[in-house]
Amino acid sequence: GCTPAPRAWSPGGRPGASSGWLWLRGILRDGKWSIARALPVVSRKQLETALALDASLAEAHFQLGLFYVQEQKFDRAVLSLRQAVEIDPQHAEATYHLGIAEEGRYDFFTAEKTYTRAIALDPSNSEFRQRYEHFRTKMTQVQETRAIR
Repeated sequence: GCTPAPRAWSPGGRPGASSGWLWLRGILRDGKWSIARALPVVSRKQLETALALDASLAEAHFQLGLFYVQEQKFDRAVLSLRQAVEIDPQHAEATYHLGIAEEGRYDFFTAEKTYTRAIALDPSNSEFRQRYEHFRTKMTQVQETRAIR
């Protein structure tokens, strides 16, 4: 399904108030709302503030998780991305990036399960499949190296 557009938060929680609103601007890409990643519209601090006010938006947890993956803060990334997936279990990209974060934490068993879940959610996504195949190849090489010793 289509993820709803990010909504706005305000410290006062009053819809329609123009001052003090923190808006997460979304763009529609491939049928899903996504905050622009190439030129961040929203900073990590803005996402953290927004989530402190309303922790129920999967897309905000997802975007925050992406910041943490890019910074290689995998423990934090797992927490944010897991929240996104718990809120929206059909969020294939959040599931995929959760797998990346789990792999970054060396939690290979969980990463493999998460990658296969992401592929099940979006079977036509070649990026998911390529990453999973690379991951499986790496794990096979590690197992073979251990068997030789």
